[in-house]
Amino acid sequence: MAVLALTRGAVVLLAPPASAELAHAIAEIERASEALRRWEPALDQGVPTLPARREPRGYRSVWLMIALIWLSSSLVVGSAAAAIIYLLR
Repeated sequence: MAVLALTRGAVVLLAPPASAELAHAIAEIERASEALRRWEPALDQGVPTLPARREPRGYRSVWLMIALIWLSSSLVVGSAAAAIIYLLR
């Protein structure tokens, strides 16, 4: 049975593998991990990439939104009341 150890992101084989297929699979994983380390070195170090800074976005006042919601709901209630009064006449 093969014993594996993890050192700095690489798998080190401490005992010979049980089969040639397992050795081939481990070698393939090592080649892929080395290629990934060369392609994205920040992944190996665990450093997250920061997004580019943008200008701060200007937000509209929350009171403007509250006023618009209040006006629209008042219009709906007023229209419903006018329709009821018109139908009851």
